[in-house]
Amino acid sequence: MSKVKELLILSMMTVILFVSEQALTFLPNVQVTVLLIILYTRIFGVKKTLLIVIVHTLADNLIHGSLMPMTFFPMLLGWTLIPVLLGTVFKFLQKAIHLAIFSFVYSYVYGFLFIPFTIYFTGANFMTTLILDIPFSTILGISSFLSILWLYEPLYGFINGLLVEQKEQEGFGS
Repeated sequence: MSKVKELLILSMMTVILFVSEQALTFLPNVQVTVLLIILYTRIFGVKKTLLIVIVHTLADNLIHGSLMPMTFFPMLLGWTLIPVLLGTVFKFLQKAIHLAIFSFVYSYVYGFLFIPFTIYFTGANFMTTLILDIPFSTILGISSFLSILWLYEPLYGFINGLLVEQKEQEGFGS
């Protein structure tokens, strides 16, 4: 695949990630972001997914006017952890049910990453912040779990099929 086509595909995947998150902002922590980052990691690999995640995090923070360290750094760290963990420690996780369980547990890790930044920048109490975060992490965990359980395999097959078809067409035309 040519570099231009590859860049276009990665750009489209970044836009899909960004738009899907923005479309669900009216529902606190209900999103398909974890699903898409896991899907991208499995299809495109860690490095390309990290690029998608960095661009997405910058765009997300810019559109919400929050390029503040209190939100930008934990969000960037949180979203980049998914491809890093799935490319190393949890490389063996391939089935939707295992990835769904990973996403549920990971949702608490993601939420808890914000706590030190919140405490440092606002002076908030640790226990209060932790307790207030649990319902939001739970909502993220449930939405991530269900979206992966229901959508991971069909989306993986669809996107991977398109990429294989594209590669076959390029090979045929050569």
